[in-house]
Amino acid sequence: MERKRHYAVEKLSPQARALVDAGLGDNKTYQQIVDALKKETGEKLPLSSLQRYHAKRWFPVRAALEETERLHGLVKESLEKSQGKKLDEATSEVSKAMLFKVVTALKDPDPYALYSLVLAEGRLDVQKERNRILRERTANDREKIALLERTVAVREKQIERVKANAEKVKGALAAGVKPEKVAEMVDRLLGLSK
Repeated sequence: MERKRHYAVEKLSPQARALVDAGLGDNKTYQQIVDALKKETGEKLPLSSLQRYHAKRWFPVRAALEETERLHGLVKESLEKSQGKKLDEATSEVSKAMLFKVVTALKDPDPYALYSLVLAEGRLDVQKERNRILRERTANDREKIALLERTVAVREKQIERVKANAEKVKGALAAGVKPEKVAEMVDRLLGLSK
């Protein structure tokens, strides 16, 4: 069994370690990182220790991230082509996290990590189902809105007819038509008589 290796970087203060990781992330030279570390925190780090840390600890994570981005791009592109729709942000982030776990598990097979992958796949399926339900609900809401708009349009037409009929009755009263005739006219307008 391989002995667990500890790196000098891991013995640095949290601030110094963050500085080292940020420098590696920005592709600064080892010398620039060591000089910045000495200047900002006063801590020393041999170049060879930084090189070993980068090669064995930090670089594999970065490589896994880059491979994840590449695979995620391929998956996202193929899904968008097959469905003709954009992959929503939540599903996209879940798939990217799952791809990262796959890439890292392939480099360092760990039964717990593989089990975690299985769980992540289940969570992704649940998220996809939630998204499908949300799309259905949105479609139902659109149908309800369309129905309400049609109902409002019918009610507006009814109101216009009632206004027109009221104007007819008002005109008949102003013209001096007898109240009995006006009552008959109202009954006809309301559909109470023929």
